[in-house]
Amino acid sequence: MLFMKTIEKICELLSAEDLKKSGTAFFSNHTTLRKGKYMIIGLNPGGDSNTINTTIGDSLKNGKFYDNEYNAYYESWLPDGREHRLQKNLKSLFCYLDDDLKSVCATNLIFERSINEQTISVEKIEKYQKIIELILQEVNPEVLIVFGQKPLTEIKKHYKIDKESVCYTESGHGKWRIELIKSKEVKIIGLPHLSRYVLYSRKEVLQQLKNFIEDK
Repeated sequence: MLFMKTIEKICELLSAEDLKKSGTAFFSNHTTLRKGKYMIIGLNPGGDSNTINTTIGDSLKNGKFYDNEYNAYYESWLPDGREHRLQKNLKSLFCYLDDDLKSVCATNLIFERSINEQTISVEKIEKYQKIIELILQEVNPEVLIVFGQKPLTEIKKHYKIDKESVCYTESGHGKWRIELIKSKEVKIIGLPHLSRYVLYSRKEVLQQLKNFIEDK
């Protein structure tokens, strides 16, 4: 199980205290931690760390990550059984791309759970940079789907993206413009945070994203 070496390295990079904190590492299962066309990176797990007891360590060592059928985007997140906006957005996007969301490695810039991004320090982001680099090395995606400003900023730093490589298209969501980036190594799609943005009903935007991915 080659993916276990990556998991061991991630655990080594985190402190014992980090591993005890409420959070999760992956929203997909272990079979996606390998070379893949796509990879998804968000900011961090949402929810209240005082009421959600699953720890980062649990998710890396004992969690659903080891269930071949597991994918968090197909679980029930809301108490009334409704589909969460983030889940609906990603399902709709991959349906439009005619690809399987369940086969895509999905993670976050930060594994620790918090209610909002204001609680995420620069020091915490720096700690996780090496972890994201490990995962990127393992998956080596052709297309990175990134949502949220902080994850996008860090990914652009990682790939040393310059301003000339970035194209913009209107999102229809306030002043946010979607970033479409094509480098020698990867294509990057920078989206508004998918918990707040409604992508699933914006057919023109979905088509633009598909065209960008398919463009040689």
